Amino acid sequence: MRPSILLLSILWLLTGTTARAQAPPDEPAVEPGAVGDGAAQCAEGKFAVASLPHPEPLSVASPNLDVTYYHLDLDVDLVASVVSGTVRIEGNVVDSPMSVLTLDLASSMTVTAVTLAGGGPLAFSHPGDALDMTLPAPVAPGGTVAVDVTYSGTPVVSAFGAFVFGTRLGDRFAWSLSEPYGAREWWPCKDHPSDKADSVRVTVTVPSIYRVGSQGLLASETSNGGMTTYDWVSSYPISSYLVSVAIGDYVRYLGTYTRSPALAALHGPLSMTLDHLVYNDGSFSLPSGWAASADMLDVFEDWFGPYPF
Repeated sequence: MRPSILLLSILWLLTGTTARAQAPPDEPAVEPGAVGDGAAQCAEGKFAVASLPHPEPLSVASPNLDVTYYHLDLDVDLVASVVSGTVRIEGNVVDSPMSVLTLDLASSMTVTAVTLAGGGPLAFSHPGDALDMTLPAPVAPGGTVAVDVTYSGTPVVSAFGAFVFGTRLGDRFAWSLSEPYGAREWWPCKDHPSDKADSVRVTVTVPSIYRVGSQGLLASETSNGGMTTYDWVSSYPISSYLVSVAIGDYVRYLGTYTRSPALAALHGPLSMTLDHLVYNDGSFSLPSGWAASADMLDVFEDWFGPYPF
């Protein structure tokens, strides 16, 4: 499979740019046409959060779980503002035996079933933001666990957004921005950056008028009866808060980054797809900041070394 990057410019478009969000409040705003019209919303949210106290929301997830894999298989209803589906969680047991597996999941989400992967149902309880699942037998260190959690609900907006539904010029959209502890607001996980899953798969089904972006590579796009399922796969370690989706009426632009001869002499040749999703505004062009993505990658590889993903 060829290397590819979904430049999370789709998220920049919806939620702003990192450069803008980190700028002091008295600095001039980035020109909106360069990055998309969500930049101001993102910046305002981050400035508001920066002024608040910052007690660290501790994860209540099992400390003896080392997560290896997540698969989010979701249906997103943009009219009812509901996320529903099943999440597979796989991991290794470390340090001490595990009889109860605990994950982080906001109380606003309703769990309807928990099963062993490929097995039977598990007893569970959902006190507060903790999801406790009783395993059939204790699992010793070195063993593995894999469960499927089926749930639904309307996420509570927190921190920089967590998961947001909205409209833009009459068109519905949804996006997530879970930094730093907002993943638990919309999907069950071990919500702490100290435990990175080795890989993640995000499968989202929406009405076919929308497109879905996420991290990694778009493995497939399947339409059926007015609905389309987008399947994204990332095979690199990732924290829970970086697992993300963006849904909207987008136009897809594909480009290519080709490593320059000078950099190819140092790191080897590389040709990588650049995947952009842009609001369908009829402009037929990328925001100017996004159009420079290939040039940015060339500079970053020169400064910091070969692109690692």
